[in-house]
Amino acid sequence: LAAHPEDFVLLCISGVNSYWFYNQVRGIKDVMEISRIDLIKDKDKRRMELRKWIAIMEFFLFGDGAAGVIVAKNGDGLSVNKIVEVTNLKRKDYLAGYARLTALNEPFKFGFYSHLDKKIPKLGVKYSSVVVKKLLGKNAENTVKAAKKWAVHTGSEKILNIIAEHHQIQREKLRESHEVLKEYGNLAGASLPFILEKIVSGNKFSNGDIILTLGYGWGFSASACLLEYKK
Repeated sequence: LAAHPEDFVLLCISGVNSYWFYNQVRGIKDVMEISRIDLIKDKDKRRMELRKWIAIMEFFLFGDGAAGVIVAKNGDGLSVNKIVEVTNLKRKDYLAGYARLTALNEPFKFGFYSHLDKKIPKLGVKYSSVVVKKLLGKNAENTVKAAKKWAVHTGSEKILNIIAEHHQIQREKLRESHEVLKEYGNLAGASLPFILEKIVSGNKFSNGDIILTLGYGWGFSASACLLEYKK
């Protein structure tokens, strides 16, 4: 857009997980409750049962979604003021959540293995704090209070509540994030465009109104964006 200011750009994003996770759960039977798994003394058996439990949880947790947005250099509406990203603040943070291919006992066939650690919500709060401070600088506290709406990645109800509590975000400012989670579940990378569409279509904005977007997850990484409404 800097080189061709008259052009329009179509940005597309998708999060497609069901095929991966379906392969993980296919054939799984007799899944134990997590409280019973913790009581297993045999290390290998406990690891195997835990992997089964995680596979089932991920199958229900992650959904599919796709979204598109048209971007122009000039015009009225939401304007992108600044975007900030952070990745792996500590060398082993990526181990909290990751996915990798695993070799099977058949030629040219691979399995899919993923891991989600229980510390992800707390780690996410830490990353969100860092990325919001980098985004807003010295005006962080005032801008957070002044923001008309927040679009926060719909990882889970627990994650939305932890982010809201930590940043002292009023429920109404997060309403669209909760609605998207309730209606569609976790849309992975496509969640923020779904939330922004609800925010833009369901609210009236005045010149200078601010929307903050925030997401974090596997990587381990986080990103935040400051959007401003301009007439």
